[in-house]
Amino acid sequence: MNTTEAADENGFTRNQLDYLYSYYTQYEDSPDPVGCVIEMYKRNCNVTKTRLAVIQALLSQGIISLAQYMNMMYMKSVVSGLWHILVSDDTLLTFIRCFTTFHAISVDTLQNRSRGQRCRRGR
Repeated sequence: MNTTEAADENGFTRNQLDYLYSYYTQYEDSPDPVGCVIEMYKRNCNVTKTRLAVIQALLSQGIISLAQYMNMMYMKSVVSGLWHILVSDDTLLTFIRCFTTFHAISVDTLQNRSRGQRCRRGR
């Protein structure tokens, strides 16, 4: 890859954008497709992308709708606040179960993320 290649407003080079659709569609049915896209860029392109940059790039490239973008941005704020919580505490786990059921995040996703499990393809 040409390291002097210009990046767009989201920090993606043209070469990196060429992979965005493919990475997203591989994992769009997974519990955390944006996290999986980030992981794919780390593994395959040796670059780190933020959740915000990936979500904005998905919208600007027409890969996701505005409604999906808004949902992802909302989930980004909810999930970001919960990752640092230790889910081993029973009281806290009960709270997370109630909270995540309401907000459609599975407790398994939170526990898997806290254990560092890899992305699994949704399809």
